Amino acid sequence: MSVVIPASIPSFTPLTRKLSVLQNDSAKFTCHVEGRPTPTITWTFKGSVLTNRDKYTINETEGSLVINNVKKVDSGEYECRAENGEYHEATGSATLTVLGTLLDDFPPFIVEQPESVTGDQRIPLTLMCRAIGIPEPTYYWEKDGSLFDVDSNDHASLDGGNLVIESLTTADDGQYQCFAKNRLGTAMSQKIRTSLAFMEQFENTAPAMVQLSQGQPLKLRCGGSPGVPNGNPAPMIYWTDAAPKPTPITYNARINQDPQGNLIFSNVIASDAKGYYCLAINNVVGLFQRSPKITLSVIDLPAVASAAHLDSHPAASEVAIRTQSFKLKCIAFGYPTPVITWKQGEEQLQSGGRVSIEESGQALVISAVEISDEGTYTCVASNTGGDDEFSTIVTVESSPYFLAPPSNETKGPGESVDIECRSEGVPPPTVEWLVNGQTWADFESNIDTERWTVVTGDPQLATIAITNLHTTDSNLFQCISTNKYKEELASVVLNVVSFPARITSFTPLTRRLSVVEDDSAKFICHSKGRPDPTITWTFKGSVLTNGIKYTINETEGSLVINNVKKVDGGEYECRAENAIDGEDYEATGSATLTTLGKTTIYLSPANLMIREGNTATFQCEITYDEELIEPYVYWMKDGQRLEANQDNSLRIENAFCTHSGTYTCVFEATIDESAGTVHSVNASAKLIVKGRPESPQILMLRAKQQEFAMDLFWEPGNDNNAPIQYYIIQYDTKWADMHWQFQANETSSGLAIYRKVLYLQPFVDYQFRVIAVNEIGESEPSAEVAPTVDPQVAPPSENPSGVSGSSTRPEAMVIRWQAIHPFYYGGDGFHYEVAYRPRISSEPFTKATVDPENTDDNPTGIIQNYIVNASQLCEEFEFSVRSVNSGGPGPEPEIHHGFPGKACRPESPQILMLRAKQQEFAMDLFWEPGNDNNAPIQYFIIQYDTKWADMHWQFQANETASGLATYRKVLYLQPFVDYRFRVIAVNEIGESEPSAEVASRVDPQVAPPSINPSGVNGSTTLTSTVIRWQAIHPFYYGGDDFHYEVAYRPRLSSEPFTKDSVYPENTDDNPTGIIQNYIVDASKLCEEFEFSVRSMNSEGPGPEPEIHYGFPGVACLASDFPDQAINQASRELVQQHSGAFQQERASYPTIGNNTCRLRAIY
Repeated sequence: MSVVIPASIPSFTPLTRKLSVLQNDSAKFTCHVEGRPTPTITWTFKGSVLTNRDKYTINETEGSLVINNVKKVDSGEYECRAENGEYHEATGSATLTVLGTLLDDFPPFIVEQPESVTGDQRIPLTLMCRAIGIPEPTYYWEKDGSLFDVDSNDHASLDGGNLVIESLTTADDGQYQCFAKNRLGTAMSQKIRTSLAFMEQFENTAPAMVQLSQGQPLKLRCGGSPGVPNGNPAPMIYWTDAAPKPTPITYNARINQDPQGNLIFSNVIASDAKGYYCLAINNVVGLFQRSPKITLSVIDLPAVASAAHLDSHPAASEVAIRTQSFKLKCIAFGYPTPVITWKQGEEQLQSGGRVSIEESGQALVISAVEISDEGTYTCVASNTGGDDEFSTIVTVESSPYFLAPPSNETKGPGESVDIECRSEGVPPPTVEWLVNGQTWADFESNIDTERWTVVTGDPQLATIAITNLHTTDSNLFQCISTNKYKEELASVVLNVVSFPARITSFTPLTRRLSVVEDDSAKFICHSKGRPDPTITWTFKGSVLTNGIKYTINETEGSLVINNVKKVDGGEYECRAENAIDGEDYEATGSATLTTLGKTTIYLSPANLMIREGNTATFQCEITYDEELIEPYVYWMKDGQRLEANQDNSLRIENAFCTHSGTYTCVFEATIDESAGTVHSVNASAKLIVKGRPESPQILMLRAKQQEFAMDLFWEPGNDNNAPIQYYIIQYDTKWADMHWQFQANETSSGLAIYRKVLYLQPFVDYQFRVIAVNEIGESEPSAEVAPTVDPQVAPPSENPSGVSGSSTRPEAMVIRWQAIHPFYYGGDGFHYEVAYRPRISSEPFTKATVDPENTDDNPTGIIQNYIVNASQLCEEFEFSVRSVNSGGPGPEPEIHHGFPGKACRPESPQILMLRAKQQEFAMDLFWEPGNDNNAPIQYFIIQYDTKWADMHWQFQANETASGLATYRKVLYLQPFVDYRFRVIAVNEIGESEPSAEVASRVDPQVAPPSINPSGVNGSTTLTSTVIRWQAIHPFYYGGDDFHYEVAYRPRLSSEPFTKDSVYPENTDDNPTGIIQNYIVDASKLCEEFEFSVRSMNSEGPGPEPEIHYGFPGVACLASDFPDQAINQASRELVQQHSGAFQQERASYPTIGNNTCRLRAIY
């Protein structure tokens, strides 16, 4: 059986069941009901049942009613009826009071101030004054401190707050002030002055004439001795010439107008001779007066110089007014025309900032004067004749001004206020307060002096202090600051209001907030009321206080729940309370907190370091409460949002240094869609991308004291996360083939500024740049820098290379060389000096000048030449090519050699040494080849020379050329011969001249003769045999005491050979062609001999000699033998002695026919 508990209404929110709100705010009542079953709730107002619509918001579960955008008609009693059965109901009511809006009425405030004016009596004068205020203000004016009765003045009227005066007269001159008033107070304007404009005429009407010489100074007075006519305002002065159509005078350094309106000539010139008028103009009344004509005549004599003299200058002391413009002016006499300059103290002044030098230097103008402008100012007039100067002490004074003008105040009853007014000025102003335009003395009777106090003691500071404010204390206050320059006014509105506490709105507006566990939650209860309401927060019936869990800001009306947990979910109630005239007022409101599960990034991104151009990938994996709305992951870098990949990662491909930085993975979701509450967690990681460094910044290129050197200074650029290793300094020139060449390296050492000494080539216009290098690569080059001074010059530092001499014509030689690059010219006037002469000549070199053929556009690869005509074919030359410029010659040039013709016979070899060998009769000959003269050497001929005329320079040996630097040849010698040797080189053209001769330095060795004489034979006479032989050449003697040993005996004899010595008959002068003989007497006819001839010297015999045969005679052949015997004998003779017969047959006598027949055999 179910238990029925009748419906009841145990309480209301607010508890007092009374609620006061301002018009246009919202009001909320909550009807707390009890009963079983749960009662249903109905709200009624003035007998009508209320339902959910724009005007009303009903929450049946909570039992609340919200009246939106309340108006005055919504005031009244609202009834709550709770029912849970046919006969069970309970009712309760609450009353709503709707108040007017805050400050519906406000006191007057002047928004358009009148201004001082000088008026024309022909034009109505309107003094402007307009104020705002509710109720609409009414206006009145005071003149000279008394009420200006508009109603009794027949030519004055009010147009709104504007005062209009018709037909202005001097009686209307005075001080005026506008007042605007409503029930909340009185506002007053600044005091202004009016005056009637007028202008009188020139008193002096007589024309004047002035005569001066050129160069003399002149002052033309406007109006003569009476001066400028009176006027209000003071008339403006202009000067014109007296032409039919007058032209204004042009002012300059020589002609100007002083502050009194006089026309000043520092010196007159012939063109100044003319008539002049002075014009006085009053723009207010639209009138001008013209002075009598002044005629100037100038005597045409040469001007006489005169020193500068200041004719017009400021007073010794002047006062400048703060914030206004201030002008000092000096005009000087003198010829030539003086120049005016200005100083402040010892500092020379120039135009700039607030200071300007005007009127050809004669005026110093300071705009918006400040206190710091005080000081001594000196104008100095100078010309060739001398200087004149005048100093003025300038002090700065000021009308009153407020550094911090007092501000309006809105307070509630019971509060306190200090209305402070501080003013500055020079001289110091006095400050006083008016209340609604009344002095304190006049207003004091209207106030509670126990609560109101005027704080005195500082004449520049006035303070009104009011305690325990009442609504009747609302007033307008005027602070008046006064010194000799002006009366300055500042107005303050004090508004004291009261209205019951109310809750105007909540943050969040929906009064519902969802947060993730461990986050914080914040509610703000926005309340209004005068006095300011106190705020109390409750949760589940408990009053909350400041602590670790809760942070309450009573001024803001906020509650922060820290480190939210599940148990913190629920309804939080705000109560706003104040008291007015002893009656308490309260307003309540509530908001609901929902706690969601914690969001966790369980795989956070990791820090990365990569090379430029590679790919970086950051991971980010997250868990979160599924009730979060529209969860989303993105990445942030430097305030820029980056979209995540599908797996929440971020991939950066082809990374650059600019990608370096902190990357943050952000998880974001909506917690409360209606409140727009966003939940966010994040995790960050750093990416370092190593890239090529930024370009260095060149600071300066500074010349050094030493020649041809400069200091280069630069600052490193950003290393882009890879330390700079070194710097490359490059230079550029005007030549296309020498753009950006390597100059030097500099190792990086972490300096803020680097310096490198650059050694330069003379006469070259350089540009330099610097490149930084790190492990990734080279930076872009720095900006280029060039020396600001012209390049230095010096003699050339090098001579041309590739110098050679050759030709295709035998009668001339072409000297060729590789042209020097213009980079190495070193100065202007560059040329080549070609020097040449025949080789091994004592004559001076012939010299010729050859200009370079290369150009700036084609500086390299040029082969230049110079043709030398030979006096004879294959004449050898020595020559050189030297660089020269206007600064002098280059280094000493190398001497080169060459021949005319395409190729010539080689140069002579150079014998180095003739050295004896250990073996007998041999020596080593050493030599160096000479120049092959463009035709390679094929071989060498070694020749020897002796003392014998028939053996001069005989062939000794050949040696094939093999490209050696030094050659060696073993020479085998004949004993007992004094040798000399020489070497000849041979190429395709021919033989060289022989080398120098060389002879052995030791005596020749000796040895037995190496050969025996040749041509040994025997011939006959009737009684003897003649042994003949060819004498040996002395070359083969082999030693001293040379002779022949002749040995002979009968053939087939056993007797020893008979031997005899025969000395040579040839001599050194006649060494060849000698036939020597030796006669052997025969002992009988037809006796046959055998014999030999052997060479002998002091060392011994020569080789074993050959044995020869012969007969002593042949007559016996015919008389003793028959024909057959003769024939047989003849054949034997032929076989045995054919040689002898052949040699001697011509000498045989003719003896009968047998002899003739024997001869025929031969």
